[in-house]
Amino acid sequence: VANLQQQLRRYEAKEQRTDEQNERILRAQMEAILGDIDLKQDKSGHGHGYGGGYGDGLDVTVWGWLTYLTMSNSDRNTFWAWEIEIDVTKTFTERLAASFDLEFVDTNSGARTDVEQLFLSAVLSPEQRTVLTVGKFNAPFGIEPRDFWDRFTGSRSLLFDAIPHDLTGMMLTQPVGDSAFTVQPFVVNGFDHDMDVNSQPSLGIVAAWEPSEDLRLAVTNMYGPEMADDTGDKQYMLLVEGEWYITDATTIWAQLLYGTTESPTGRMNWHGAAVIVNHDFNERWRVFFRW
Repeated sequence: VANLQQQLRRYEAKEQRTDEQNERILRAQMEAILGDIDLKQDKSGHGHGYGGGYGDGLDVTVWGWLTYLTMSNSDRNTFWAWEIEIDVTKTFTERLAASFDLEFVDTNSGARTDVEQLFLSAVLSPEQRTVLTVGKFNAPFGIEPRDFWDRFTGSRSLLFDAIPHDLTGMMLTQPVGDSAFTVQPFVVNGFDHDMDVNSQPSLGIVAAWEPSEDLRLAVTNMYGPEMADDTGDKQYMLLVEGEWYITDATTIWAQLLYGTTESPTGRMNWHGAAVIVNHDFNERWRVFFRW
């Protein structure tokens, strides 16, 4: 959303447009926000979203994924998994839409069915580009996308499970005037991935700065109960991440994570870092590095 809003501001600054032209641009922007038309598409052409081209009316997308891993230094040295996901989006008006993602995952550890996302998106103010999201949705932070088919790497890093990737609650997306800043405050039911509502919510905010199409920096703060059934112990997370499109073919992502967890025995600190580099040779072949 921030990328799309920044691009719109550039267009408006370059030339004077008629009211009719500006209305067409704004309508296209709202359709992209409400329909999630590849909102996280980067310059290399890889999408980080969960479906593209939703548009008006009803849209249905089906994903499939299969993996097999071997690890010589593990008690369980083989791992296989496959997943089928169906994504449905219904656009009611130019300012209101609903999305529903259902996934079935089967591995050698067992099978499960999850509601990955179920939320409403509403444009509260087209002039201020204010968007409200309510329900269960993918977290807007972290350099590794939530779904397998959107990742650049063959497997996920150790930090993936240390960062919430599903949130249940509400989030506001608000660009800060004509600057390159966008803030996303949110109130959700916790660091856990359960649909149950905690007796105390967790609070957080994402502050992103995108001075150009090639660079994006973001800081996320989140604080709240550690678990759904334990509101006495609190957990805090600070996440700093960056995306740098060095060239049209080469991209680097990096993130630093720091957290604290309260427990009956005292406060525990945890931290980590991750770096991902991707280079596209052509439309079919690429190489990646993860640390």
